[in-house]
Amino acid sequence: MRSRKIENIAALQLALWGLWLLMPWDTSSTAAVFATLSAIAPEWVWGLATLVSGSLWLIVRPMRLRAWLALSAIFYWLIISIAYAVGNYRSTAMAVYPLYIFVAWMAYLEIKRDLS
Repeated sequence: MRSRKIENIAALQLALWGLWLLMPWDTSSTAAVFATLSAIAPEWVWGLATLVSGSLWLIVRPMRLRAWLALSAIFYWLIISIAYAVGNYRSTAMAVYPLYIFVAWMAYLEIKRDLS
């Protein structure tokens, strides 16, 4: 079994982003790009979902569950990236969130390699 460094980075990205969204201030009112996300679900739902999945990913041992969490992270960051692109494709987020997809994808590939 390989080191979980890339997995831990991907999981921390999820958990910390979720924790930030659960803070008492209203993050979604800070920029128009959040309008698309807010139309899908309230901020606390996004925050709770990412905090739970990122934290779970950090502590679970079964490889298949970790693979599913990595795939869900890829899907999650893809939704976030699309929402930002719809909200404002010139936002700096367009340079950041696709990188999160890449990190989650790399984690998934490492898990799949360990499974085979």
